Amino acid sequence: MPEPNREVGYAISKYYRNKGYTTQAVQGLIKYMFEKTNIKVLNAIVLSHNVSSNRVIQKCGFRYMNNIEIENREFYYYKLRRRITYSIYFLVVSITLAKQYNQQLLYGNVIWSIIVLMYTFKKRKYFMNRYNKKG
Repeated sequence: MPEPNREVGYAISKYYRNKGYTTQAVQGLIKYMFEKTNIKVLNAIVLSHNVSSNRVIQKCGFRYMNNIEIENREFYYYKLRRRITYSIYFLVVSITLAKQYNQQLLYGNVIWSIIVLMYTFKKRKYFMNRYNKKG
């Protein structure tokens, strides 16, 4: 896998399987990694015959990429990209500004929202890195 490789891995005792604990833990890890770090992609490799583990990864939003073979064993390779919700953020900022200024400057609110959006993502290094790098 291409560098930098950030891979999700887990194991759980047979006494605690099929209770949702693993899904909850992986979702928490994903949330932490995407909100508190600058990681843009997480990877997961799961044995092809491990139905439960494949289901956990799929429920957490990972997308199947392809099959890979490691030491004569077949694995499914999944990838999850950080989702930046531009449209939701834009809408919230627009509505907030429209309420604040009693909808007097509709076009001004749109332009202001775009400026705030660009500043926020540039500040967090999302905006520029998203368009300068592919993958």
